[in-house]
Amino acid sequence: MKALIALALVLVAGWLGATWYVGSQVETLLRTEVAKVELLPGRDDLTLVVNHYERGLFSAQVRSCVVVQGELAELGKGIDLSNKLCFVSTIHHGPIGLSEQGVFVGLAATEDALDVSALPPELAPVIQQLFQGRAPLEGSSFYGFDGSVSATVLIPPVALDAPQGKVVLEQFQLDVFRPDLSGYPVNGYLTVKGLEVVSPSGGFSVPSLTGSIDVVAMLDEHLPLTNTNLHGKGLSFSQMGVPMLGFDMILQASSEDNGGSLRSKSGLWADNITGPMVPIPMDSAYLGLAIEGLDKAALIRINQLNQELNSWQTSMMIDGLSGDEQDRAIQVQELQSLVSQMMQVASEQLLKPGSSNVNMQLLVDNAGKRQLTLDSKTRYLGVDGKNASFEALTMLDEEQLKGLLDLYLRVDVDQSLVPPPFVVKLQELESAGLVVRSDSSWRSSFRSSGDLLQLNGQTVTVDEVKRRMELLGPEEDETQQADPLASMPMQ
Repeated sequence: MKALIALALVLVAGWLGATWYVGSQVETLLRTEVAKVELLPGRDDLTLVVNHYERGLFSAQVRSCVVVQGELAELGKGIDLSNKLCFVSTIHHGPIGLSEQGVFVGLAATEDALDVSALPPELAPVIQQLFQGRAPLEGSSFYGFDGSVSATVLIPPVALDAPQGKVVLEQFQLDVFRPDLSGYPVNGYLTVKGLEVVSPSGGFSVPSLTGSIDVVAMLDEHLPLTNTNLHGKGLSFSQMGVPMLGFDMILQASSEDNGGSLRSKSGLWADNITGPMVPIPMDSAYLGLAIEGLDKAALIRINQLNQELNSWQTSMMIDGLSGDEQDRAIQVQELQSLVSQMMQVASEQLLKPGSSNVNMQLLVDNAGKRQLTLDSKTRYLGVDGKNASFEALTMLDEEQLKGLLDLYLRVDVDQSLVPPPFVVKLQELESAGLVVRSDSSWRSSFRSSGDLLQLNGQTVTVDEVKRRMELLGPEEDETQQADPLASMPMQ
């Protein structure tokens, strides 16, 4: 019996020791991660700090607040905005613990909430009414022994109906899983239900929007490669209380690392399309875009320059609001330099002659019948097979421009979409060989590659195309020019 009691005491002591150790490790981890947060990149006017950490044996109470200082604090005109927007967290220590989700085995589990009670009196009551007394942002997370982390962030239900408008939200939740806290991928799943925003001028409704948003890799710590798959049901837009557009949709997009280059593709499917905003008879449509052969190092550099540009623009905005115009000339000069560098990288490095391609496709259907097809394929060839500076590109002559791109374009339009007054004009275009008519549609294709020019599958010259267009011009009387509006129907 004494041996069993001794063993139990050893196990309890070991568990308590492990819990204390885990608690100390979690505090170190939290302070390190919070220190990395940049609310305004490149500036320390707005920071997130841990200003209270009370660690107990089994759990810890943490308060992390946004601190406003420097020039940004001066914009408050005497109103202290620091420590008014805080995240309040309860951290439950492992290795075996108990959280609101139940018993867990792991490093730690947390419950988090955004505390806005310290905001100015004119704001806090509005937020409390909007979110029905709950925190405007809530969450929970779990940290495993293997370095993984899973988290849930949600916005509580909203129900606000006022003379100025209406806001309703049934569910907004983002679930995130990261196999390694310091690595990738980061897998996210978004759920939006029952969102409706209405104002006197217009509004929109999102009954359901769900799907995954994954960051599969991060290049240079700032440029993400992503996979997105979103499904929307019953999306609608209104204007002055009148429904203008409604549809279901699927959005799929991805970006990939292909060695020294990057490629991306995206597709948007729309179904059950209705409303007066629809320009032509259609109930479904597809838009696809594929880009290949973007230089990876150049794209990373452009992203870095863009972040520097955003930082300078933020500084200029803050300085402008505070009335400090002393450094405006230097800031403008820096902005011009960054834009110039971006254009230089884009023209001289981003595209790869012979390998950079952009393909686009648009399909429109109505009642199961194809109404419109648009195919476009573009391949970048460069100037004599090489990249040129932006200044050199603006100086290219007509012959050099012809060799810059391989271009293919095809358009196919159902006859039902052509208004009767334009049928005669299409017949003239057909006689000139610019369009081709089939049993149910009008179509035209164009291909340009260097000196080769094809129109509807036939090799032609630029001068020949110009001549055909000139033949379609209106005939003028020798003594009086015809009024271009005289022949138009009054309707």
